[in-house]
Amino acid sequence: MHGERNELNQLLELICKIENETAIRRLKAIVKDYLKKEEEKKQYL
Repeated sequence: MHGERNELNQLLELICKIENETAIRRLKAIVKDYLKKEEEKKQYL
């Protein structure tokens, strides 16, 4: 039983890590997109 719980914890940690990486990637994409739009706005002014 103890071994199973350990594997479960490792799996949960892995899932959290993957979710964090996905969230960071999404955040970077959003920021990059925002900066691009701001840059385009400046060009039109």
